[in-house]
Amino acid sequence: MSIYKYRGAMPLIEGGSNLNNKWGEIKRVATKKMFFTNTITEETFAVTDLQLQKQSRNRLLYRMLDTYARLIQKKKISTIIIVAPIEKYNLPSDFLKEFKRKLLRNCISLLGYYWQRDIGDNENVSHYHLIFFLKKIDGEAYHKLFKKKKGKYEAEFCDSLSKFIGYLKKKEIYAPEKKRSYGCSREFKKL
Repeated sequence: MSIYKYRGAMPLIEGGSNLNNKWGEIKRVATKKMFFTNTITEETFAVTDLQLQKQSRNRLLYRMLDTYARLIQKKKISTIIIVAPIEKYNLPSDFLKEFKRKLLRNCISLLGYYWQRDIGDNENVSHYHLIFFLKKIDGEAYHKLFKKKKGKYEAEFCDSLSKFIGYLKKKEIYAPEKKRSYGCSREFKKL
């Protein structure tokens, strides 16, 4: 049973943000403030819908870190970070389907993945950050996997998952209206 009881909400603005780029990426803004009461202490606190969405994303990132950090440190799995432009891959599922097929063709096992929409700080270009956790692969398998990318996306091995997660946590939440801002595999498989 939850110790927090929902007390109501107050709208902050009508609708969402109207600041979007040519791909329809919108920086999420808080649209309502929700009030909760702790049933034990009777304290009331307020939180916005945007704060709850960021908290949910951060919990997911920490769950991923808890699952894979030790395996990465012991070099038992490979972690690949990919930046894919939204202009080439309209939906994350477009990229995921293509990449999963490539993994199957090369007999590489996927343990889990995470993706997040973002807009570049300098060039203001919309893109996805994708993190893939694979059974250990060597440099030869990596080059075989990425030999035909033809500039569609950038990929590299990740040495420090905690630094990259810290980077993603600081990012704002972007998405076209009624679309997801981040997502992950149904489960984070272990070895």
